[in-house]
Amino acid sequence: MYVQLSISAPGKVILFGEHTVVSGSNCLVSTIDRRVYLEYCSYDVNNEPCMDKLGIFLSGTHVFNVYISDGEIKYEVLVDSSINHTMAKIMIAILIEVGNETFPCGRIMVESHIPMGMGMGSSAALSVCLAGCFLHLSGVDVANNTERVDEVAICGERICHGNPSGVDNKIIARGGTFVYNKVRRTCEPVGIPQSGKFIVIDTQKEHCTSEIVAKVQARIRHTPTLMGFNHIIDEVITQFIDGKIAIDTAFEICDGILYSLGVHHSTNVHLMSVCKKNGIPVKVTGAGDGGVMLCPFDEVFIAVFNENSIPYTVVKLSDKNIGLEVIDSS
Repeated sequence: MYVQLSISAPGKVILFGEHTVVSGSNCLVSTIDRRVYLEYCSYDVNNEPCMDKLGIFLSGTHVFNVYISDGEIKYEVLVDSSINHTMAKIMIAILIEVGNETFPCGRIMVESHIPMGMGMGSSAALSVCLAGCFLHLSGVDVANNTERVDEVAICGERICHGNPSGVDNKIIARGGTFVYNKVRRTCEPVGIPQSGKFIVIDTQKEHCTSEIVAKVQARIRHTPTLMGFNHIIDEVITQFIDGKIAIDTAFEICDGILYSLGVHHSTNVHLMSVCKKNGIPVKVTGAGDGGVMLCPFDEVFIAVFNENSIPYTVVKLSDKNIGLEVIDSS
């Protein structure tokens, strides 16, 4: 049977609670209007030979194949890069978790509008897309089983981040703005805060999320009093949602905590000095130590970033989750 389907998933930004969420604090996080798009099509036996591989194309380039050999799922990279190796391992982990009775031979085309390695959920969005795709092919009603999509997608996130909090895949599968708590396993929806529009500032420094998370957790274990930040983060989130604290104050408090946890980089310090000079409320978002920073949208702030040649992008918070469309099934 020939199958063609299209699926997409949003990126995300963490407003408050990076790193402390791993050790038990709340985290305020929202999906955004940037997405990863994936299209799967099985081989059409009437027009092309039926191959026994799953070919993956990234932005139009055939980058690797996934196949079964001696009862195991393996991969071969055609364009050698760390990203392609990681993507292949994510795909295999998700295929194993789904456990399709029939290997989904065919082609997968991936197009990402989310910057990779910038703390905006690109790997989680890819994992959610792959989970949704393979679950649909196994007969699962993806639209009404986002919890199962989340459970499968976390397998891909473990490949990227080692011990992820789980917030990215859970929020991206659901779509919206949430207060998430890993320890209590809660995910409570809230209204999109303020204008729902933010500026994401590129520090132009790549980072490894799993290494940064491990470094922060080691610091907390060495200095247990840092756990006291959890209560402060929880209070900031509560007061911000209730409208009792302004976003600039909330950003200042939370960014100070992230500084104490050691996730500022010299590049960030330069950006912070530009922002402080011009009265721009800004904070690290995501893992920190590079990646991206966040501030509320304002045309005045845009002018400052342009004047200082600081790269940025504007994002809107969004409540749209995973989107699946079966184009053809015959």
